[in-house]
Amino acid sequence: MFFTAEHKIFIIESYFRNGIIENDEWRYSSSACLQEFQRKFDEMVFLEGDFLNLVRNTVKNFRQNGSVDRK
Repeated sequence: MFFTAEHKIFIIESYFRNGIIENDEWRYSSSACLQEFQRKFDEMVFLEGDFLNLVRNTVKNFRQNGSVDRK
């Protein structure tokens, strides 16, 4: 499955939107991101594990480079 820049931007926004503070530390939920993504892009078919890896890699890239594009 190919994820576009639009998909990756949605992932970043959803990931951070679903963050909560626990014990003065931010916690983020890839599962909540997955649920939002499935509602928004219901026509897409992919493996849950692949999506969770995409979330992790997209967030890591965004934090390092400030972009969803690969550098």
